[in-house]
Amino acid sequence: MKSMSLNPLNLKLDYENPRFSLFKFSNEKEIINHLLEYENLYELIDSYLKKGYMTLGERVIVLETDEEYTVLEGNRRIAAIKAIFIHQSLLKTTYREKVKRFKSEDFQVDCDIVYDRNDANYKIASKHISSIKSWKSIEKYVYYFNMYNKLLDKHNSKQSLDFIKSTTPESLAEIKKDIKFYIFLSKMHNFTKKDYPSIKPLSLLDNDVLTSRIYSALKKELKLKENSDFYFDIPKIKEETFEEILKAIGHAAWINKEDIKDNKFILNTRSFQKQSQWETILEDNKIIPGLKELIDKWNINHSNSDSDSDEDSSSLVNEDFTSKNNKVKKDEKNKNDFTNDNSQQDSVHEELNEKSPNNSNDTITKYRLFVDRTLLKEKSFYTDSDVNLIQFTKLYDNDGNLIPSKSSQYKKIKFSCSSNNILLKESTVIKNTKPGYYSISVTFDSQLDTLDTFDIFIQSKLLTSSSHYSFDFIEIITSLSKNNKYFKIVEVLMSLQKQISSQNNNETQSSVLLTSFLIRALLEYLSKAYRDIYLINEKENKNDNLPHLVKVVSEDMFNKKTNIFTIEMKKAIKAHDDIESLNGIVHDYQTTLTDQDFKRILQKYFPYINAIKTFLIDFK
Repeated sequence: MKSMSLNPLNLKLDYENPRFSLFKFSNEKEIINHLLEYENLYELIDSYLKKGYMTLGERVIVLETDEEYTVLEGNRRIAAIKAIFIHQSLLKTTYREKVKRFKSEDFQVDCDIVYDRNDANYKIASKHISSIKSWKSIEKYVYYFNMYNKLLDKHNSKQSLDFIKSTTPESLAEIKKDIKFYIFLSKMHNFTKKDYPSIKPLSLLDNDVLTSRIYSALKKELKLKENSDFYFDIPKIKEETFEEILKAIGHAAWINKEDIKDNKFILNTRSFQKQSQWETILEDNKIIPGLKELIDKWNINHSNSDSDSDEDSSSLVNEDFTSKNNKVKKDEKNKNDFTNDNSQQDSVHEELNEKSPNNSNDTITKYRLFVDRTLLKEKSFYTDSDVNLIQFTKLYDNDGNLIPSKSSQYKKIKFSCSSNNILLKESTVIKNTKPGYYSISVTFDSQLDTLDTFDIFIQSKLLTSSSHYSFDFIEIITSLSKNNKYFKIVEVLMSLQKQISSQNNNETQSSVLLTSFLIRALLEYLSKAYRDIYLINEKENKNDNLPHLVKVVSEDMFNKKTNIFTIEMKKAIKAHDDIESLNGIVHDYQTTLTDQDFKRILQKYFPYINAIKTFLIDFK
């Protein structure tokens, strides 16, 4: 294994790290902010303040690809260094002052270089799972689950499990159990999230009672069996009931704790200490309300369901977090070495979902639906054109083969949205849809196990590069749209953008008046939103004078984060003559403004607007 000293600021954090992968972070700033808030990264920074950067023999392991280095082991250490030198704005004020004495040249790190993730698996696993620094249980579950599914890309199930066992100090039974627990928890979390979209990620929730008590009790109660890939085989006729059961448990374990005053009725390892309590919990109907009724519903006509199992296809409880080959049935393949067979990927794919002529049991091909979120991020959507959502979906068959986009199977993909503002016809968002942020649900052939959701933002046509307005509000609109309480601010932003885009130097009195109203409303709404969060005492003063609001908000932002709202930005809006001009348009029939005036005002206040947006979305 090659070793060398590297600049930590040039290393990339690993988005596939079990500590991060559950959160779907979009950038390193989000990862570092999470570690500061939930993983006590300050403790590591404190050690640097006291002793400097000392690894005590623990070398950073990095994966080299295309002259880039990704940290496989040592992400917390590198994140702490990046917080000190790159993302100081995320640190508490006291720490921002303390770390100023550091010099980057004192933080060169000794690294072991690998060229394949598997090369580092044993060292990483043995360190984290059995000795120096134990992960949370859920992080261990994620590690094994992700590793297993990556290996399934090239190997069958047995080979994948054997390889994991060879790189970790834990038993094969323990590895299998952890994979099952992750699948169970993830399914429950996804179902619960439908009713409670703001639920915390799995790694921030208490899951002990679910794995140590509920899993085995529920499996026995419902007579559930796992397939070779550790998923429960759920008869299609029972899918809806199974979802209701997991929702009831998820609600009891994660949601209703704040609503219950008597601790003995909260689902945890104290209220459910022994498996023998299961029947009592069901009969009392207090710790998990409604569960007994749902289990009775599950058991109705159970014998009939069993006898019809050959006619009703069972569906595997799948998730979109699995890779395209997660459920590939490769146990039958006699691969005795770890070689990559790509021949099947090059084969011509015939029209599927038809009965095999050589199969006496008339096996039907099972499809898996995936959303291409990478492509979604690369696209922009506007109100002046249709959007075909099919382009962001992919179908795979049982063998992990991609179904060609021209296949008729794609016609079975169904899209839906709960909002009345979107014009959605089959798979197409029709032009002239109202601008806004929409959550789209998608399924294949209305099968529950393929359900997925993704977000799109429909925007008014951006100002062209030739426009004399040199900016737009799209990033601000996109950020604030994710919080429903800012919907009025978003409406004003979209209306303002539309207004200035359509003006084209046609300065009628009505357009001047409307633009003035919108700019003034935007400044007032944003200032009050900031005040209500960060300036509680100011809110109690009930001084809604806009110049006063802008003054106190700008001063507070500057005092909190000078890198977000600088002294130059603060000085630029110190005088309130522009606000008085906007007030004049509203209150004085003789006051007028030109398009150039609006351009100047918006350019002057845009940093103020953008800074408030940052503070609003950063607030937890």
